[in-house]
Amino acid sequence: MIYNFPAWQLFMLSVGSLVSVVAQPLFYFVIFMIYWQYRKLAARQYVMFRHKTLPVRRAVLQSAVTGMLGGLIASMIVLLTGLSINGIGLQYIWPLAVLLFLLNVRFVCFAYAGGLVALSNVFFGWPDIDPSHMLALVAILHVTEGILVLCGGSHADLPIYLFFKGRAVGGFLLTNFWPVPLVLLIFAGLAPEKVPDILSMPDWWPLFPPQGVSVNRESVFAPITVIAALGYSSVSVTTTPARKRLESGVLLFCYSAVLFAAAYLSIGRPLYAAAAALISFLGHEAVIRIDRKLENRRLPLYQNQPGKFAALATVYGSPAQKAGLKANDVILRLNGIRVYCEEDFLLAADFLPPHFDMEIVRDGREILLPVTKTAESKGVLGIIRMPVLGRDYLAQISADHSFLYKFCEKHLFRRFKRR
Repeated sequence: MIYNFPAWQLFMLSVGSLVSVVAQPLFYFVIFMIYWQYRKLAARQYVMFRHKTLPVRRAVLQSAVTGMLGGLIASMIVLLTGLSINGIGLQYIWPLAVLLFLLNVRFVCFAYAGGLVALSNVFFGWPDIDPSHMLALVAILHVTEGILVLCGGSHADLPIYLFFKGRAVGGFLLTNFWPVPLVLLIFAGLAPEKVPDILSMPDWWPLFPPQGVSVNRESVFAPITVIAALGYSSVSVTTTPARKRLESGVLLFCYSAVLFAAAYLSIGRPLYAAAAALISFLGHEAVIRIDRKLENRRLPLYQNQPGKFAALATVYGSPAQKAGLKANDVILRLNGIRVYCEEDFLLAADFLPPHFDMEIVRDGREILLPVTKTAESKGVLGIIRMPVLGRDYLAQISADHSFLYKFCEKHLFRRFKRR
């Protein structure tokens, strides 16, 4: 029965295993790669706004903490289902994922490589893996990603200027990276006699028995810890970052649930395994397309309004950020001086006392924000305004093809088209 499941013991086992990851050099390598990615994002933000909108060290620290929590959740799911590494075939997934990454950046996700490897196993008998285990791991990683997107990523919502539907609009680049330590199981053999320090599992466990092994009461599984890295990237132009993350999280949960159910039904059923493999990468593509369709069908939320000076975002640690200024707030007055445009704002900001009031309009209501000006603010108060067409550099949302795809498209694909 389910109540015989030693949840607390497995929880403490997961915690101990994940804490031990801190002593592994690979963990710090993943942290360094995440730091490097955030640093590049911060550099691009500085080029666009001349302000540091992303505190890199804070973002890395929060990513590490939330990634550990996500790894704990994923590890508990793995231990609950009895998913073992014996039939997953990570040695086949990683090289294929790297090759797919050279064609398209988003194809580095295990949903694509895992699905293709599973199809190869079903139709050609190679490689010797268990498709149900592999696809179940893909589902668990994506439900973990959904949790992290919802709960552990708002620190990296970066403002951006975009050219969208023929106009200059503001938006937010939602980009996160997490180090995710994961506890997996490996079949260690049989224990004919009762061995101390071994947890007794209920009769229904494991839900995913290892391939080619008859699991019984004498079967022994040992935990091992691996380190994965999860990433998330999206653009919020027509809705708030919080709602965008909610939409993405719900889509990831639905995808993960369908894929996990398909993986479970595929145990010992080759045709079901083929269907689950198709769900792996086609379902992932559907999630991306639905996410983009939801974004494109709505009107832009952040854009310049004639006769008004509105904020897109604030610089972290600036007077405006500490005062509570938010996206789409319209600034009416600075210390009693009426503001109609950026020139009015800059002129008024040059003569502000150390402490003053900022009158804004938020959702149709006038609000008074007390602001404390610092010597480092240099008159701008850390406010990032809405973009202006023809004045600001505007990024464009494009397909995320890698350098190899672009090279082939330039030198090969076009030649075939001309012929």
